[in-house]
Amino acid sequence: MKELIENLLHRALEHLNAGEDMAAANLYRDLLERVPDHSEALHLLGLAEQRLGELDAALLHIAKAVQIEPDVGLYRLNLGVLLTEAGRFVDALAMLRSVLEQDDPIEEVHYALGNALDAAGDVPGALASFRRSAVLQPDHSQTFNNIGLILREMGEIEEAIDHLERAVQTTSPFPPAFSNLCAAYTDSGRLPEAILAGRNAVSQSPDDANAHYNLGNALAESEASNDAVENYREAVRIAPDFTDAWINLGVAYLSDDYPASALEAFDRALSLDHQSADAHWNRSLSLLKLGRLAEGWPGYDWRWKAVPWLDRRESDAPQWRGEILNGQTVLVHAEQGYGDTIQFVRYLPEIARRGGRVKFACQPALKRLLSSIPEMESVTGYGEPAGAFDFHLPIMSLPEAINLEDPATAAQTIPYLSAPAVDITIPSADGRPKVGLVWRGSQINKKGMFRSCRLVDLEPLIMMEANQFYALQPDVEEAERALLSRYGVVDLSSQIADFADSAALTATMDLVISVDTAQAHLAGALGRPVWTLLARGADWRWFIDRDDSPWYPTMRLFRQETRGDWRSLLACVAKALPAALPSLR
Repeated sequence: MKELIENLLHRALEHLNAGEDMAAANLYRDLLERVPDHSEALHLLGLAEQRLGELDAALLHIAKAVQIEPDVGLYRLNLGVLLTEAGRFVDALAMLRSVLEQDDPIEEVHYALGNALDAAGDVPGALASFRRSAVLQPDHSQTFNNIGLILREMGEIEEAIDHLERAVQTTSPFPPAFSNLCAAYTDSGRLPEAILAGRNAVSQSPDDANAHYNLGNALAESEASNDAVENYREAVRIAPDFTDAWINLGVAYLSDDYPASALEAFDRALSLDHQSADAHWNRSLSLLKLGRLAEGWPGYDWRWKAVPWLDRRESDAPQWRGEILNGQTVLVHAEQGYGDTIQFVRYLPEIARRGGRVKFACQPALKRLLSSIPEMESVTGYGEPAGAFDFHLPIMSLPEAINLEDPATAAQTIPYLSAPAVDITIPSADGRPKVGLVWRGSQINKKGMFRSCRLVDLEPLIMMEANQFYALQPDVEEAERALLSRYGVVDLSSQIADFADSAALTATMDLVISVDTAQAHLAGALGRPVWTLLARGADWRWFIDRDDSPWYPTMRLFRQETRGDWRSLLACVAKALPAALPSLR
């Protein structure tokens, strides 16, 4: 009998080690029919059942093994792991701590205890247990991986990277650690390293949706949209219910000017999570970019939940939704960038046409310029008292409130801003066409940097001596002045204190050439000829596949063919300029 039992144990263990869990479980059950209280067989049967997903049976059998031999720490350890998996955290913690109280505690218990504490929501306790595990098991990849994950969640990115690097450098690296390292490198902006770690992750675990997702994120941050799309598509193929991967797939499509494909991805995400703010918000951007304004505006309200940096000004007054007003006052407030404000202030008089009075609170740099808009009761800068009002309205909710459906109607308002009388000095152009230049937008966020080019990219233009170029860039850097001087470009930045000054200077130009900044909107709003240079994946308001703008009839659009390639785009502009200027003067 003993020899038979040993033989069954040996065969079952061979199957278990080979990953043949069902065969192993059947042999252990055969053995237990002969020896019902065989603790080792009960324990190993429980492990096989755990791997088969039979959690209740696994708990029953390992608990019985512990009952038969309570001093065997390995049985208690694995029962604690099972209890954690079952969500019975109090029982799991008690069981695992009991292992630590034994005379010869098992080193692995600190790792298991860390997992249980983390699952129970005790993150500091989990981190302490994992750190103890790292001391006792310096070659245990999962321990360093878990420390890295916790530190990343805490925002301690560089320390997280240190531990995740340790995780992938152990003798037997935990495969998900490569993907987690990719994500941490991406957080830190170390994108080449992120992509390398991500490629290692998908190479080792080609069926891991998270590995493809994290690599996709690194590629997207590197502006490699096509490669990002490929990895997001693979992630959702492996895990069709991966909501975040569908969202990021849509964002990647949108950033590469494929709004229709993006819309499909966002719809799929919303079928999985109807309350996803990111999916609703980006879906609205896709619809707007396709020119389907009436469908896009309602979803635009999700920006408040999807974009945490937006400045939502709270008010006790209700939000105006477009109803007829009987002399009541609406306080409209700017909320995003200068360009958004300039583009949509043209619709403020619509409130007056519906029987209301209008007050406007805007960025201080716009106050002097916008004070000339007709039918305005007041224009105040942020922080200044606006006085009493009955309703409030964020300016980017104004299009929905007035049912703006056709952007072509915008042309009827041009010009809707006028340059105030300010003291400016424009050096003579000696009869040559005057061309204003703006090459950089806000550098505060990634979107502003993405839209901007470098002054050196403008060399194909500014070397054209038939024109007199003027720098309308308000923040010319010291290092840029030498290049401006070399080509005789007049630097007007010292005369620009706010947008009223910019408007006065712009009004004197025969043409403004600008990247996608507020200056382009300003020239369009003044009715001045303006050529706007768009990065690939430009903002929704420029739509797709057109070189004009319904918002500004005096605007011509030049679009990048290849992301980041400003030189080719500027060469096209330089080629078009000589023929165009005579008709613009």
